[in-house]
Amino acid sequence: MHAPLPPGKFSLENAVDVPCMMGETDLALIQQILSDLRPNALLLEVGPWLGGISQHLAQYGTLHVVDRFIWSDLNAQNHPDILSPGQSFRPLFEDYLAKQGAAPVIHQTELEDFAWGGDLLDFCLIDMPRTASDLWHCLHSIVPSLQSNGFLLVKHGLTPDHHDMTALLGALVDHGRLAPVRTGQPHWCNIAVFQAGPKSAQALPHRNSLELITDVSGHQIQHDTITPETLTLTAARMGVIAAQGQTPAACSLLRQQKPDPQMLAAWGKLEPMLEVDSAHAGAFAAFCELLEYHHSAQSKSHWAPASQSLTWALRHSWAAYMDEKDTNDFDIDAIAQAFARGDFNEDEEGEDT
Repeated sequence: MHAPLPPGKFSLENAVDVPCMMGETDLALIQQILSDLRPNALLLEVGPWLGGISQHLAQYGTLHVVDRFIWSDLNAQNHPDILSPGQSFRPLFEDYLAKQGAAPVIHQTELEDFAWGGDLLDFCLIDMPRTASDLWHCLHSIVPSLQSNGFLLVKHGLTPDHHDMTALLGALVDHGRLAPVRTGQPHWCNIAVFQAGPKSAQALPHRNSLELITDVSGHQIQHDTITPETLTLTAARMGVIAAQGQTPAACSLLRQQKPDPQMLAAWGKLEPMLEVDSAHAGAFAAFCELLEYHHSAQSKSHWAPASQSLTWALRHSWAAYMDEKDTNDFDIDAIAQAFARGDFNEDEEGEDT
């Protein structure tokens, strides 16, 4: 992981008055990452808007930008005095950048039609997708095109409102395509920062973002250092999987984690944002209880027998599951059915069955 940022680095210096959708903390983080780039770097920005960030990126090498350059209804609502919905803002972008002495290479295209085909990238900033599906279109060609020491930054990559994007990023980390960068950024900064992972050059066999997120086969969670950012990535991935009704897969990820009370804070922000189908509500609630139980303490106290309630049956079963070396699934539905049949009643010696 990248070294933590030195104290005092989260203050913006030399800001130029060009319209920007990011705050000072975001800009400060971006500037710090930029300072690590080699001279004459190759940079890509997906979603530059009017160039508030582009003006900084262009100072570090050759900058490519990707956008539709169409003024949206939301743009018009927030900035009614600039353009009308549907108008092109490319002339404004080019004018702003020209005044700063910059002329980036422009790729005007729909997001789903874009695929990076240039040289390996030293830096990429993505601030256009708002769904995992759109982010997938970007990353499918960008991740294999990162330099081994290049950086990928994703705006809203750590936002509970966009947890499907966060889950996708978490899956790419778990599959070895990305490596999280330890930045020490303030908790309100929602930019996710990565470098190329050990398998970044390998093509992904998955057909879509959800298929990648829910694929827990053949890999282990490997975070060199646990940070609030890595916990957020893991929580989002587990949450999306569990909300899809795939609780055995979510439990497989949970099993790999060392108990950490900080995960409870990350989960507490995420869980209210998840959309759970009513058909999976019971299993999802049970998974939430197990997650809280797993991360609540290193040492677990079983002061009630498994037969006391379904909650205690799940807790006892989870403790046994954690002690086992095999890779059998933890099946919440099967445990609930066993409890309903009375299989967890105590035997004559007072031991749980």
